[in-house]
Formats: sequence, C-alpha cells, structure tokens
Amino acid sequence: MRDMRDGGKVLFSSSYAPLFKPFTHAAIKGGRGTAKTTHVATYIALRMDAGFVTVCGLRKHLISIRQSSKRAIERAIYRLGLQDRFDIQHLVIKNKVTGSEVFFRGLDSDADETTRGLDGVDIFWIDEARNVTGVALNLVIQVLRERGAQLITTWNPLDPEDAVEQLYFSGKPPANTLLIHTTQEDNPAFFASPAADNYWRMKQYDEPQWRNVYGGEFDVTGGERVYSKVEIGTLPYQYLADETPCFGLDLGYKDDPSVATKTWVLEKPRVIYVEREAVGYGEDVQGIAELLDIVGAQDFPVIADNSEQRTTDALRDMGHNIVVTQKNVIGKSVVEGIRHINGYRIIVNPQCVETIDETKHYKWKVDKNTGKTTRQPRKGYDHSWDSIRYAVMAREPVDEDEGVFTVPGF
Repeated sequence: MRDMRDGGKVLFSSSYAPLFKPFTHAAIKGGRGTAKTTHVATYIALRMDAGFVTVCGLRKHLISIRQSSKRAIERAIYRLGLQDRFDIQHLVIKNKVTGSEVFFRGLDSDADETTRGLDGVDIFWIDEARNVTGVALNLVIQVLRERGAQLITTWNPLDPEDAVEQLYFSGKPPANTLLIHTTQEDNPAFFASPAADNYWRMKQYDEPQWRNVYGGEFDVTGGERVYSKVEIGTLPYQYLADETPCFGLDLGYKDDPSVATKTWVLEKPRVIYVEREAVGYGEDVQGIAELLDIVGAQDFPVIADNSEQRTTDALRDMGHNIVVTQKNVIGKSVVEGIRHINGYRIIVNPQCVETIDETKHYKWKVDKNTGKTTRQPRKGYDHSWDSIRYAVMAREPVDEDEGVFTVPGF
C-alpha cells in the first residue's frame, strides 16, 4: 500500500479497530494486499506514542534487520507524522517522549534461548507467522506474563496444518483471542494501486489460485508440485570450495515480494543447492540493494528479470553487477527451465523459508474441463523459484558485454 493518508487523515479500516480494545491474542490472517502488516505497524506506533510499552517484533528467521518488521513500523511513524517523537536506530526504535521501545528477534531452531529475558515485553508481534513451529509459538505464549501483555500474529493462509492455524482457527482458540480474517476491502489503497491489475487478472483466469493468493483461503488447488523432489538440508562447505555461486533476483511490487537468492550448481554430482534467500515487500531500490547484500551478491553478477529497467539501472549505478534476462527466447520456455532444474538433486537450506513454502504450493495448472494436470505452472508461488531459475539457467552467457543473458525458461 502506498499510503494510508487521505486529505491529511490516516485511514484505518474498521476491521482492525478491535485492536484498540483489550485482548491477549490477536490472530490476523488474509490474502495478499490486505494491509495486515501496515495496520499492525500503525497500531504499534500509536501505542508506543500513547504511553510506555515494550514491543518485540518476531519472525521465524531474522538473518538481517531488513527482514524484520522494523521497516513497516518506521513507515507507520512517518505516515502518522510522529517522526520527531521517535529515535529510529539501526536495531531498535525508541519514543523520545514516552520511553517506549521496539526491538526485533528471530525464532530460529533455538527458540527457547531466543525467548529468554522477554518477561517485560508488553506486545509481541509475529509477522509471517505461518512459518513458525508449534514449539516456538508455545514458547512465546509462555512468556506472556506481564499483565495486559499481547501477542499479535499476522500471516497469509497456506495450509490448515500450520501451527498458527491449529492454535487459533481449529475451534478452540486461547481465551481473550481476537480473530480477524481480513480482505482487500480493508486496504483503503489497494484497488487504486497497480497491484489490483494482477488481482483481477488472476480472478478471471485462475480463480482457484486467486482464492488462495488474494482470498486468504487454503491452497487446495489440484495439480502436482512443479519441484516435487526438493530436499531440506545443508551442504558442507568442502563441497563448495572450488565452485562459484550464482545469484538471481525476481523483482516484485507493493504486494508482491522481491526475492534475491544464492544458489550453487554442482555439475559432477548433479546437485543444485539453494543456500540463501532474502525477501522484501514494497522495497525501494535501496531496499532491493540490501536484499542483494544479505545473500552476499556484492562481488558477483546477479541475474534479474527485466520487468523494471529503471530499477535495474539504478542498482547498476549503486555498483551491483546486474544482468537482465531476455524475453521470448526462441525455442525456450519456462517449462524447459523447470525441466532442467528438475534434472538435478535439489537441496534447499532450512533457513530459506520462502523457497520452502513456494515448493509446497508452486504447482502445475489443472485443466478445468478434464481435471488433468497440464504442463503450465501456476503463478503466485514462484518468486523465489523464478529467481533461482534465472541464475541457474544463465550460466552460459550470449554476450556479456551487452549485459544480457539468454535465459532458457524466462
């Protein structure tokens, strides 16, 4: 969402108004473009300015502060016109008047250690909560000890077996729980934004996928997984010592993620290893550059899609070696790129949670008339895999001097 202001007023959907009433748990889920993150960030900024509170922003993995909810809270502060009352530091945000503070952590494999020392937190916010395990979720709940402490969870629904779904929407949520299933109608700016174009296009041509991506329903679409034999694990560095990683970048929009990935292709053992990812929503050029820094692409060519020439030109001006893909390569197709990657043993690092999620839900389309699986992949859960495919398939340049690779499978 570009802005929540209208004529100098901050727009706040009535669906999120119950946040300002007493609650212990607030479970907020919905499809893409529903402004869940924006509304919660606005609520937190207002609470921090109204009186002293300590806030902890949590995600499953926090490889970089860029991958926290810090940016969303910063934007909310500026939208509200409160920037003079806040001290925005690198790792924390403090209110200079009330003394409120928000800091950020990742709920990784050592979640028990991560939650130590959080007894004084007044508001916990777990963004992208669908990725959080039941063990980690319960550990956070155990530290809700302060009187009036709150836990807010936000996520896009994918699987009814996700821990956060089981906790809040299985019919027996914890006491004093606020349940919100939000829609694009709760986003005052969505239908006036460019993101609405894809909303209507997907609704017309692939309604089952639209119901999941935008409607907030579970991914119950038929079809087989595009990458059906992905393994979750790590590859020892001795196997990578003499290899060169390849980097890809899929550019997103306000409600579509930009994804940078670091991938290794080992030809002799026929292994593709996805080591790192960095994901951002609504990123400007500086934000995209920082995603590339997170995956370690500073000294390497980065294969990017060609949808935003001004963005890729700006990244080059900042010192990144951006090489764009070509469309309409004769004799090549997305399917050919997928087949090529499927010819390898595919291993994905467990910290690449976006890639893992996409693996579960990136499927072949199903013919409406016959019910049979086609060889056309669905759109919607392909951002990480597009980034990976660009990088893997661009390992043989056509003309490096021109800064363009012929990429099978664009």
